[in-house]
Amino acid sequence: MNTQILEQARKLGIDEQMELVEALWDGIVSQHTVPKLTEAMAVSARIFDAEKNEPYRLRLMRFTLTPDFFYRLTNSMRTNCRAN
Repeated sequence: MNTQILEQARKLGIDEQMELVEALWDGIVSQHTVPKLTEAMAVSARIFDAEKNEPYRLRLMRFTLTPDFFYRLTNSMRTNCRAN
């Protein structure tokens, strides 16, 4: 990457930086090419794919198995034991 161009872009105001990013992105899209994924992008895609294909039961378990869930569960068990 050309560091001089990056330094010039950093000197722009935020609105001009956003316009530059949009213009660059539009240029990339118009080339109809797929850029090589970085490692972070590949990991993110794998996580997204895994979550999308995760069975409902596992999503429910992951949602319910939180510290708050265990706190509520143990308190309700204590309450029920005392009532009996």
